[in-house]
Amino acid sequence: MVSDARGAARRIYPSDSGVESLTGQAQLTLFTSARRPLCKRFSVEAGKIKKQAVADLYDGTAKTVAAPTAADLNALLDGLNHRQAVSAGILEHGQRAKITTAAKEGQSGGTSRSLRNFTFPAAPGWLLWDYDDKTMPGNVRARVEALGGPVRAFLRLWPEAKGAACVIRPSSSDGVSAPGAAEINSAGLHGFFLVNDVSRSREILE
Repeated sequence: MVSDARGAARRIYPSDSGVESLTGQAQLTLFTSARRPLCKRFSVEAGKIKKQAVADLYDGTAKTVAAPTAADLNALLDGLNHRQAVSAGILEHGQRAKITTAAKEGQSGGTSRSLRNFTFPAAPGWLLWDYDDKTMPGNVRARVEALGGPVRAFLRLWPEAKGAACVIRPSSSDGVSAPGAAEINSAGLHGFFLVNDVSRSREILE
């Protein structure tokens, strides 16, 4: 699901003051690993597909990139390779940085992925939403389905987001298959919603 909300482009939510237009462009950080992949690894064990997260970035680069619309963000996500990932927070200092470990940060001139090196500016940005029902109680899952599924349930909780530009994508595990093993069917979703002040992300979600 990709929506630019261009019919309502002058009222990107959430907005407490009825902002008529956005000042500035939404940005993200693009990470590129020089070593290990930043993706899930799948294997088959005893006839079942097992997955393991191997996103461990300690040597690579970080670059601030613009993603002002849902179409731009979707294209960015589609273009990622197995050694790349994005972050909603952007670099505190500069547009590019060499990524290293926290222990080597002072020695190499590089930047670690510590929170102190990244910021959520008071500017347009992408608020991340993640849906995963694997550990969800049965009664909650039933309630979500009764409301029409996870997206509609989410918009029930946050109705202002109905007018926002957004990108909602299925879990990268969904549909993975292998000979002799059942295909993975995942209900997981990853959503990105454009807000006019990404520094308020935690406040919005709470």
